[in-house]
Amino acid sequence: MSDFAVLFVDDEPLTRKITVRLLSKHYSVLEADSGIDALDTLRKRDREVGVMITDMKMENMDGMSLIQQVAQEFPDISIIASTGDLTNYDFDKMIESGELFAALEKPWDLADAIETINSAMKACTVG
Repeated sequence: MSDFAVLFVDDEPLTRKITVRLLSKHYSVLEADSGIDALDTLRKRDREVGVMITDMKMENMDGMSLIQQVAQEFPDISIIASTGDLTNYDFDKMIESGELFAALEKPWDLADAIETINSAMKACTVG
């Protein structure tokens, strides 16, 4: 297990439940059902979180808005976007700018996702 937790953000309850169960075998995992909930969690527990994984399509606050807010407010946290279609966003530009660590396409290949999360954990500078 890593020294830091993964914050998984997705507004779909079943997706959250399954993903948290899978990730919990490898990491300490916190979950949020919205961008607003994620920000609230980070404001209370940011020193615990090394990586945030967020869905891109969510009600009220979409993933893009959440990524921008977290990158600004919590620059030490590595952020991974999760989406069904990587072509809908300019992830390369976001990665180049340092706003985003990586993007995962749904459905994830679990081994690839774990490798990406491990790399993101190593890159985070929380603490």
